Amino acid sequence: MLGDDGQVIDREVLDKKIGVIDVGLLHAMGFAVTHCGDYSRRASATAPNGLARAYGLIGERLHEVSGVEVEAHGLAAVLQAASIRIHGTRHDLRRIAEQAYEELAASIARLCSSDTGAMNGIWMRCCSPQVVGPC
Repeated sequence: MLGDDGQVIDREVLDKKIGVIDVGLLHAMGFAVTHCGDYSRRASATAPNGLARAYGLIGERLHEVSGVEVEAHGLAAVLQAASIRIHGTRHDLRRIAEQAYEELAASIARLCSSDTGAMNGIWMRCCSPQVVGPC
């Protein structure tokens, strides 16, 4: 869609409805929708469900395997290293993190496609002609 410089390289994209999900570092996600190249405020929204949720799941799993509580806000740097040492034992975080991210992605997908819930079916709203109209 866009080149490294942020410029449109696929002109056909401008004739489409595009949804972008921005999963924030803390407790929120943003859903931005463009229609025919213009931002659609009515079809865009925010919802609670940022990376803090995944970090919380990772912290819970670490507690299960090590008995030590690791605060979610401290996990960002630890996850870059992909491991943590607790009481002299190194714990590989790759599998735990992958599972937590998969759970977060599934939660986001449910949130987006549901007729009920915080987003009230963002994809249905995005595709609704009454909301964004034709190009």
